[in-house]
Amino acid sequence: MFRGSRSTFSSARRIAIAASVFAFISITATVATATSLIKVSLAEQTRAAGAIVRGRVTDIRTRATDTGIVYTYAEIAVDEVLRGTELVDPGSPLVVRQIGGATDSTVFPVEGAARYVIGQEYLLFLVPDYDGDEPGWFTHGMHLGVYSVERDRGEITRYVRQQDN
Repeated sequence: MFRGSRSTFSSARRIAIAASVFAFISITATVATATSLIKVSLAEQTRAAGAIVRGRVTDIRTRATDTGIVYTYAEIAVDEVLRGTELVDPGSPLVVRQIGGATDSTVFPVEGAARYVIGQEYLLFLVPDYDGDEPGWFTHGMHLGVYSVERDRGEITRYVRQQDN
């Protein structure tokens, strides 16, 4: 009889511990996100892009949705359109939208997201963004579609480097 009581106590204790752990995880759980990117060749990237442009970032802003997802918007002053001349006006800025970023109240980091710097010149492989809250573009392959343009003092292009993440 003593063994049965002990067994019942142990089972009740295990259930209570399991319930406590489940409750703790439920209360403290956060959304986990992962990003998987497949590096493609320059030729494949070129074929997939709706537009390829060279330009400078003039503005960066972020905005959170009602669900807490943050998007970063980079405004690009287009200097040259290498592909997609029917879609991009070199005289007009375009907006590149990407998931991830931070607002005053929300941080939403996304591995693989491109990082832009105001004033920096980039070569961008772009795909039309039909799902955004405003017309725009996103980069093909997130940071893999972003190349930094580095120039020497004579404004001659020294190299173009794919952005690291």
